[in-house]
Amino acid sequence: RFFSPDFARAINLFIPPGFTEGLAVFRESQVPAGAGRLNHPFFLMQARAGMNASNGWTLSQMLEQPSYTRPFDRFYKGGSLFTQFFIQTYGKAGVARVFNWQQNLPILGFGASLRYATKESPRNVRRRFEEWYNLRETALQASIGERSASRLVTGRKGEISRKPQWISDSTWVVFSLGYNLPRGFRRVSINGEKSRISRNEITDDAFFQLAQDHSSILYSRYDEHPYTRAVKTSHSYALDLSTGSEHRIARSDHTYNPVRLNDGTVLALQSGGQFNRIVEIGESAVKTERLAYARSNFVSLAPRPGSDSLAVIVNVEGHQAVFLIDSSAEDWKMSPWIGFPNSSIYDGSWSASGRYYSFTSDRTGILNVYVLDAHTEQISQITNVLYTAMEGQVSPRGDQIVYIEYEDQRFDLKVAPFPGPFHVSINRDE
Repeated sequence: RFFSPDFARAINLFIPPGFTEGLAVFRESQVPAGAGRLNHPFFLMQARAGMNASNGWTLSQMLEQPSYTRPFDRFYKGGSLFTQFFIQTYGKAGVARVFNWQQNLPILGFGASLRYATKESPRNVRRRFEEWYNLRETALQASIGERSASRLVTGRKGEISRKPQWISDSTWVVFSLGYNLPRGFRRVSINGEKSRISRNEITDDAFFQLAQDHSSILYSRYDEHPYTRAVKTSHSYALDLSTGSEHRIARSDHTYNPVRLNDGTVLALQSGGQFNRIVEIGESAVKTERLAYARSNFVSLAPRPGSDSLAVIVNVEGHQAVFLIDSSAEDWKMSPWIGFPNSSIYDGSWSASGRYYSFTSDRTGILNVYVLDAHTEQISQITNVLYTAMEGQVSPRGDQIVYIEYEDQRFDLKVAPFPGPFHVSINRDE
């Protein structure tokens, strides 16, 4: 009584974080229906890959925070799956019993609370979870069907490659990091050889734009406040590929994901409270804000080479689609271009010719790479993978496509013929 009620509430913090956070993820995925991370393939892919690798994640691996191996938010992903199983198997009353036992006998640990709440041993609970998981995973893999073929360029456990962009028909620029690989931009040849361009950070989505003449990169990163490490501000930067030197773009405070239009204008995204806007940055910037929509977030900008057209991915109340903007117009307006009613579009990238627009969509329940031919307006699904394929880009000659494919603890750089053996035409009216 002396410590109540604060100490009594704090006892709940002794429960593994995967169980408590898993409950939060489960709840957010129920209201409204279809929302939340349990319905997001990118969130689930790491849990699925971890469960399918070798002997899968143990119960403690699913529920506790890792210190050395990716994903470092494993307890969120594994815990949310376990919580979903737990509620479907033992009901909400089972969750209440776990917390009641934890409240009454905290010194016995979570294993004892789990045993008393379910009347089963933790080992048997784990076995029942495996059966539940294997049943749904078998059905999911059957729905995927035949998988697309590709060639691994570079990848190993712990290594992450992001946003590959063609410099030539046999070389890319990528942002990469790993367990023993410093963060930074690298050149990667088609035979897997790497050379470091720079060692630096980048904002969370790893977005960067390669200049059309391949001389520089535009990207953004967080810079620490000079007086406190608790405050960081995003700025946009330009990186010289020949020297590896960089400079901060003027008027770029609180901006991210910068791009350069064909006329030399530099655009970026800038947050404003819960939402964001498109702004013009740089020394010559005249009109700061170019476009903003109420209750909408711009995800990425992709100028079409040799054109004034700007492809923009916009998130409106959780749904993402691609719109086109005529950047030469005085007043910018968005025109709908690519979208699917029950799925979203994520990253987008033009080929050097300006003919092919590659993007990622979860329309099949798995993130895969799609390509739109701007000459014919035909959309094709190019990959069909087990976990995730994303961030594709068609080669300058238009005969290959590079993309990132996820496996357990690794984001591999892969290349495939374009169009390849797997090439499914998509009806845009579906």
